[in-house]
Amino acid sequence: MFPYTTNVTLVAEWHKIVNPIHLLLITLHMMLPPLLFDAHDNNQDPTGLLALFARRGNEESWFWHPDDDLCQCFFSLTQLDSESLLRLRTTLTSLDSKYQERFSVDIERGIRDIDWVIMEKQLYSNLMTLGDAPTVESDAIVSDDSSEDATNSDYLRVLLADRKWTELSKMEVSEFLAYGDWQSLTADAYNLVVLACLRHTIEAAEHDDGELLDHIPHLLSLHGHDRVSTAPARVAAVVATFIQLFSTIPWKHRMEVTPELLRWPLPRPT
Repeated sequence: MFPYTTNVTLVAEWHKIVNPIHLLLITLHMMLPPLLFDAHDNNQDPTGLLALFARRGNEESWFWHPDDDLCQCFFSLTQLDSESLLRLRTTLTSLDSKYQERFSVDIERGIRDIDWVIMEKQLYSNLMTLGDAPTVESDAIVSDDSSEDATNSDYLRVLLADRKWTELSKMEVSEFLAYGDWQSLTADAYNLVVLACLRHTIEAAEHDDGELLDHIPHLLSLHGHDRVSTAPARVAAVVATFIQLFSTIPWKHRMEVTPELLRWPLPRPT
């Protein structure tokens, strides 16, 4: 039994128990060759694995939401590497036809969620390649024509001046998104902080935490500023891909795409 805890702590402890179980079941099934599920050599029942791809929760569950159609093991999938995800996807597509018919909805959900996580991991990898982006000096943080109060300007300078975006902590990003007024930021300062916000939003989302994501649409909306043309191509591509991914995830924190967000164009295939 757990000692007396708050609800938040209890949920955190519950996840520590459930997620490793999901990962263990997934890992054990991935160790088996796909032919194991062939109709002529089916000595293992994949029902336990397929149950992980059922829709998580129901109307009686504390985390149930009508817009949430993620599989039960979604936030365990985010802890796997891309190679393991591809092997798991192959396993799902190689199942005997009787399982394909019986669990068709769960299999489709599992493949969809695996594909999403693979794309999310590629996005995160592309984002982190921008870790060498230059810092911004203190006198280049806030626009000269800004009418913002001195307190906010000082806050932004202390937060961002001469710092790599990878140095910003989740707590700093959370406070910035919740309380900061970033309309006075210069283009260089905005490009720096947006990368830090995307990073910590992705990392939090991998653990079923959508608090930061709820603030991101406001940050990426332009509010009269031409942030797109002043963003380096690689930054704009990361932002646009982030919008595309997090507006399609069937999660209760899914982003709603507005005309403002659509001004971040997806990169064209080369």
